[in-house]
Amino acid sequence: MTWTRSRRARVCGRCGASILAGAVYAAIGIGRVAKVRCAACAGDPVPPDLPAHVELEDLSARLQRLGLLPLDWVRPVQALHEREPGEEG
Repeated sequence: MTWTRSRRARVCGRCGASILAGAVYAAIGIGRVAKVRCAACAGDPVPPDLPAHVELEDLSARLQRLGLLPLDWVRPVQALHEREPGEEG
């Protein structure tokens, strides 16, 4: 179980309480799946040494993968609608 501060509004998976952005919640993770629990439902006390704010990660590394697509990748889809019936291409 990992205690962290929420980057966005969430809902507790047990009681359904709202967890506002910046509030403390417990993430119980198994592989890539994480269960979200509010401080009341987690059962363990919240550690006092949590950072006051959440560090946001740099998204530029993720967006570089999108740079592999050409800028006009939508054009071939539009061209499909401009062809006459029976025309190959």
